[in-house]
Amino acid sequence: MDSDVFYEKYINKDFEEFYVPHKFEEICRQYLIRQNRLGNIEPVIEKIGKYYYDNPKERTNGEFDVVTLDENGYVFYEVKFRNKKTSDEVINEEIHQVKETGLNCYKYVFISRAGFTGKETDEVKHIELSELYI
Repeated sequence: MDSDVFYEKYINKDFEEFYVPHKFEEICRQYLIRQNRLGNIEPVIEKIGKYYYDNPKERTNGEFDVVTLDENGYVFYEVKFRNKKTSDEVINEEIHQVKETGLNCYKYVFISRAGFTGKETDEVKHIELSELYI
């Protein structure tokens, strides 16, 4: 079998849809740790990790990519490794999911490979791919 055919048949989809997005999450987590150590995040992050949840009423479960804790409470970070811009509709759905868990977040930060269609607010911040490598 030709190597290009093999790649398209057995590797490409998993690589683009599963492997790379998980690695992008790790890059984003490392970015936050680095920015925190440099004093560029205020207030200072005290803890960083993932948040897993179960919703027995709707029989769903899931995880939030990165959640941090600081002196003001929790900040939720959602990482989007997609070819299209992240819309306000997607952002609002993610925020709704967070609120359904009872996790008391005071800020939501979205990190997007392709950028955003909407504007930031006091509660919602955006980080684009290019900012990760400044």
